[in-house]
This record gives sequence, structure tokens and C-alpha cells, in this order.
Amino acid sequence: MAGVGGGSIVTPLCMVFYGFVTKDAVAISGFATFAATLASFITSFKQRHPEKKMCVLTDYGLTCMMMPTTLAGAEIGSLILIMFPTPQILIMMCMMLVGLGF
Repeated sequence: MAGVGGGSIVTPLCMVFYGFVTKDAVAISGFATFAATLASFITSFKQRHPEKKMCVLTDYGLTCMMMPTTLAGAEIGSLILIMFPTPQILIMMCMMLVGLGF
């Protein structure tokens, strides 16, 4: 389930335990994922690779290649969240998770 991040866990937890509606739970999940990623970056951006002492731990070349598709996916997800009603979003999320589970 690579690429889904914590959203597949945080969104249902927000809905079940805190009573958020789907759209609010998705937004909170996105912010939680962003905050965790930012904290991870801040703590590790200067760490050196264990085998290549002249290189940093993060492969920024790979990051630059992956970011356009990540941003495109976030844009599409934002539009879907705005355009569709809550029940359809919930159905789409369940279908996506089941598909990724296989």
C-alpha cells in the first residue's frame, strides 16, 4: 500500500473515534501526513548516507522526479473532495483501499 501514507489509517480513526464527517477527516488526515513529513524532513535533512559519506541520506534527485505526480494527485484529490458529496467520497475511498489491498 505504498503511496497511501497514513491517510488510510488516520481518516477512519477520525471518523470513528472523533465523529468527523468524511470531508473533515480527509482534511485532518492530509494535515497530519504533512506535519509528520515535515518533522521527518527537519530531523533528517542533514544526515549522511551510512555507506557514502559524501552524500546526504535523502535522494533529492528521486524526490524531484516524484514531486510532480504527488502534487498532481493532491490537486485531483482536492477537486474530487470539492465536487462529490460525502457518501460518494466514502465509497471511492473504500474501493481504492480494497483495490490497493489486492
